Amino acid sequence: MKTLSIAILLLLTIKSFSQEEVIPKIDYDNQPYYLKSDGSLSKLERAEGAMAAKLKGMGIGGSEMFIKVFNGTSNVRFSKNNLPVFYVKLSTSEDPETIIKLSKASQVEKKHRSFLLRKQGLTGNVKSNQENNIRLNITKLTDEIFKIEIAQNIEIGEYSFMPFKSIDLQGSVAYSATASQILFCFGIDE
Repeated sequence: MKTLSIAILLLLTIKSFSQEEVIPKIDYDNQPYYLKSDGSLSKLERAEGAMAAKLKGMGIGGSEMFIKVFNGTSNVRFSKNNLPVFYVKLSTSEDPETIIKLSKASQVEKKHRSFLLRKQGLTGNVKSNQENNIRLNITKLTDEIFKIEIAQNIEIGEYSFMPFKSIDLQGSVAYSATASQILFCFGIDE
């Protein structure tokens, strides 16, 4: 009886180690999804944002460039103690860590939220805005599918995966500054 119990335990252990991660089927490129508790994927809030600049002290204090979303909070919410796992399909040979960015909103008001892209001083030097960027662990599952996990404790607030197109933080934007940008947003609650 003891030998049978050990054999069953050994088989269960081997089976649990040999199970591969289930790779979800993702229909669209560049759109992050989150994994629900039932194992299915769901979309984040798809919000349209506009580029905006803010001068400080009539320009003497420098400037800040934002993407502004014109509603106050996301309708997709997660608990701070139960963060989701995200998945995205990217059809590119670029390093995903150079194009996938998660940012905390730097300003949230009743009718809008703003995601800071860059700060610039009076002399033109670009200042860091790292306090709004969230560290991620990105794992390649297939040639096109990537798993994204939040790699740090995050605060209560509004968050967005920033546009997957390249934004030059020196001030150049790969598309018109008047064009709308698509952000994929969510909120974190207690």
